[in-house]
Amino acid sequence: MADCGADVLSCHYYAISALKIEVDHGMYVTTFPMICLYTYPSTLVMRAQVCDYCTAKCERHVRTIDRLLGIMACEEHLPLATRDVRAWFAQQKMVSQKDFLEIHPILKDISIRVPRTDGSMTPGGNISLEPFEVLYLLDGDWRVRVLFTLPDGKIMHKAMKLIDLEMSGVPAEELSKWINTLETLYQPDLDAFRQAVKLGTEVKPKEDSRVKTVMANGLECRVFIP
Repeated sequence: MADCGADVLSCHYYAISALKIEVDHGMYVTTFPMICLYTYPSTLVMRAQVCDYCTAKCERHVRTIDRLLGIMACEEHLPLATRDVRAWFAQQKMVSQKDFLEIHPILKDISIRVPRTDGSMTPGGNISLEPFEVLYLLDGDWRVRVLFTLPDGKIMHKAMKLIDLEMSGVPAEELSKWINTLETLYQPDLDAFRQAVKLGTEVKPKEDSRVKTVMANGLECRVFIP
């Protein structure tokens, strides 16, 4: 049995490049396959449609913060891609709003009273349901993006502190549960990712030598050079 650290129950080799590891979190145990392979989210622009872990052809990828950043994965390695994406979110102090709503769907149905900088409150706000939205930690407070409409009909958006939803009728006890979810949701993935970094091998996306990254007008762009 390999020595995988104090918080690991067991670690067994099932194949030359595949590990199964069980991370003990006290109240529960999380199992991750093929722990020896890991990667980081990278651009999905002008990329070959192959798995980042084994280069097998695939048409699936796990998206991260937006539609152009993520990890390509075949069916076999999709659990690893999910783990590595969620670990990346944890390191950035972010949680995918989609993942959060799967646990606390009521958030999307709340009519929000949005606090304004002048001290007033604008009623009738809702969280943004745009794809790839995230909740994130800033200056010690978890924040969510909300949309609200001004009297002239203009739609505004604001990054609102989650704790301020108490002013919209969300009980403090419920908000405490939400914050606990945000702080712990990706911890098992982060623990497993760190074990993979310690024990395993980093894989990098397959690049086409004809695709180059260049700067244009201060922006990083990908171009094809025959």
